[in-house]
Formats: sequence, C-alpha cells, structure tokens
Amino acid sequence: MTTLKNIKKRPGAAFAFGLKTNKGDPLRTPRFPKSPFSPRKETLWGYKDTKVEVKKVPPVPLIRHKPGHIPKLHESITDSIRKAKEPMPHTNTFVWLVERSVSDFRSQGRYRPWASEVKAILPDLLHDLTHVKGELGFDEFVTFAKLTLNSNGGKIVPKAEELKECFERIDADGGGTLDKHEIFHALTIDWELIKFLRNSETLKPLLSLRNWKKAMNNMKEPDKRHESSCKLVEMTADEENARMVNDSGALKLFVTLLKPENGPVAVNIAGTLANMMWHCRELQHQIPFDIPNLGIYENKDRTCGLVPMLLSEELDDEAKGTVIITMHNLCWNNQGNKVDLADAFLGPIEHELMRIQEYGSSIRARQAASALLTMLLIHS
Repeated sequence: MTTLKNIKKRPGAAFAFGLKTNKGDPLRTPRFPKSPFSPRKETLWGYKDTKVEVKKVPPVPLIRHKPGHIPKLHESITDSIRKAKEPMPHTNTFVWLVERSVSDFRSQGRYRPWASEVKAILPDLLHDLTHVKGELGFDEFVTFAKLTLNSNGGKIVPKAEELKECFERIDADGGGTLDKHEIFHALTIDWELIKFLRNSETLKPLLSLRNWKKAMNNMKEPDKRHESSCKLVEMTADEENARMVNDSGALKLFVTLLKPENGPVAVNIAGTLANMMWHCRELQHQIPFDIPNLGIYENKDRTCGLVPMLLSEELDDEAKGTVIITMHNLCWNNQGNKVDLADAFLGPIEHELMRIQEYGSSIRARQAASALLTMLLIHS
C-alpha cells in the first residue's frame, strides 16, 4: 500500500535523469523556471510579452503619489508646451504614465500638436510641398555655396549680399530656384557672371566646376515633401487642426500632388484629405466646386487623382487602402458625390476593388474596399 510518506521519499524525474544540485547532491524535484519579478510588467503601457506574438496592452494605470510629493511632466513634453506658448497644465489633474516622451506618443500615433504650433509651422509645410528635389532655393543655395567654397578644407565665409547677387545672376528665368543644369550653363556661358566672380575675393572658388561637382556629391538634399506630408497627416487627425489646414486654402495644392509617381508623398496627402473630410463635413460639398470636372478623382490626362492612384501598379495594397478611405470619406452620407463616383468611375475601379476585397494584403485594405464597393453598388 502506497502511503503519503512513501510518495514523498520516491525519487522523481529529476532524480531518474541524474540531475544534481550545485553541491553535488541528487536533485529530487525538477527545476521550475521562475521569471524575475518586474513591477513594470503589469503597469507599463504597451508592454510586450516575449512569450507570445501578439502585443499586450494592459489598462493605463493611475499612479497615486505620496502626500507632499509634486509630480513633474517629462522634459520633452514640457519643452513642447513651452514652444507652443501654451499654459502649463496643473499636475494634479493628470493620469500619470511611466515616463513618456513626445517621440513615444508620436510613434504610437497618439501625438496631437497644439493649435498654435500648427499655425506657426503650416506655411512652411505648405511651402515645402512645392519643393522639387534637385532644385535649390536661396537658403539651400547659400548652404550649397559654402560647401563648394570649403570643399578643399578651407574656411571661407562669403558675404550675404554677394551670394544674393550671384543667385540672381544665375537664376535667369527668375523662378526663385536653381537646378544643376542652370548653374553649369551660367558658369560656362554667362561672361557677366564670370567677371563678377573673378572680382570677388571670397567667391572666386565658385568658378571651378570641379569644386561644384565635388560639393554636389557630398551634399545630401533632404526630401522636404515627404517630411512635410507626414506632419500634415499627423496634424489633421485633430478636428481643430484639420479645420485650420482646410482654411489655409491648400486643397488645390493637395489635389495636384495625387500622382502615383509621387509615391509616399501622394499617399500621405490622400490620408490628409481623408482626415480633413472626416472632421470637416462641409468639405464634401465644397470639393466639387473648388475642383470642377471631378478633378479630385481624375484629371484630363488621367495621370493625377485618386483613381489613377488606385489603379497604379506602383502602390501596394496598404497604400491603396488609404486612397479607398479617402474616397469613402468623400462619399459618406453625400448622395451627389456617390452618384458622381459610381456613374463615372465604377467600371474602371470595380475590378480592383473586388481584388483588394478578396485578396488584399491587410485587413484594413480589405475592409475599406468592401465598404466602398458596397456603397457604390447600391447607388449605381
């Protein structure tokens, strides 16, 4: 008869396999893995357990502070509030998180800039959208000229008035921008410019085409359009900021950028329009008048608009999902826009919508295609 006393003395699996302790004694009980205790495991927002593939998001904790303890905001958040010239919020009204910076909120898609911040940077963002990579405005030309003058290791500081005059002489068409061909043509043909550079003590090195080419190879020009379009998507996720962008009159500029060849810039602009139409419902009625002849869907050359982007082979299904959402928001609860899209473009886009609905690479794209297709088939 087996008793409890005999069971306790019976060697287990660990003893059977000859496992021993650090002291050399037989191990009678198996070692169970023990994970180290972490107080942040259950409280940190967005904690990801390494044992599972899915991301666990526990509820945001309310951290209660001791009496007399004055909590402080994260440094990056306070800097953002100061730059926006907004009043500092009272700390007792906050639900405190384990240290969160602005970059953390931006990466999670939960960052909303202040209205004053949007108002300050919006003109520069719209200006950057018209920037063509490979062309230099005056500010870029100054940086470019300094690199050229010092490409051989020198420390030449040119005068601002001489750079301004040099820029105006090279800019023969008066467009306010320079490209590489325009610069090389002026340095080899324009004798007035060559005389001006020879008579300048600091700008003489600009006569060397070799210095220009060396500086061009070293200078990496940023893609301003992509950066500004990303910020516009982020800003228009808020209703107040979306209305501010709408009131700036940038709608026609946005429509001209809806070209498949613009790639991520065009997709971001489509997302910006989707946000604007969701928060500003009056924009649904405004677009047919501001962009006549259904120009937001397709222009006369069929190279620009939401339809060419949807039918393009250069964009993936996730990007096309953003385009479909823009169409959906334009037609939502708007009979006129539904009829216009269904009558003019349902034939060309129906097959692509059905493909994405069935075989789209993401759930988001499949759901958006299904919603738009159902809407158009009902009103076709």
